[in-house]
Amino acid sequence: VYDADYYAQYEEFADYSAVELLRHFMNNGMYEGKRASDEFDPDYYRTQNPDLDALYGDDYKWYYWHYLIHGAENGKAGFDVEAETELGDLDGDGIIDSSDASIVLSTYASIATGDNHSLDVKQTYAADIDKDDVIDSTDASKILGYYAHSATGGEGTLEEFFGL
Repeated sequence: VYDADYYAQYEEFADYSAVELLRHFMNNGMYEGKRASDEFDPDYYRTQNPDLDALYGDDYKWYYWHYLIHGAENGKAGFDVEAETELGDLDGDGIIDSSDASIVLSTYASIATGDNHSLDVKQTYAADIDKDDVIDSTDASKILGYYAHSATGGEGTLEEFFGL
């Protein structure tokens, strides 16, 4: 829920040291509901959990604590994955290409052999092109199909290309 580099991007913290940033977050930012990482948005978590909103109201520190203790472990999204993640862009470079398909195939191989995959929440969302909750060669093929389309001058998003 906390990333010093992310938190430092707020203009008011331009001259803060890493220790000062953490101190501010722990003493102020968490209580104000300031977003301190790209993995947790307290406002999103609050709106997605009306039971917690009724319990905690504007006392934002409890949304952080709830997510850390219960939410993440139970698979609750800490941020709007769909809105903040580009489908197909697993390496986060802003380009959907063969390197993204390679990551999907490598992940598929790990899953098929019983190993755990190492994709984070955003990458897992980005990898499952057909939204069947399975990361497999079909997803890699779709990424490659879109890459061929865009590399030859085709326009539009991956979602538009596949009618998603």
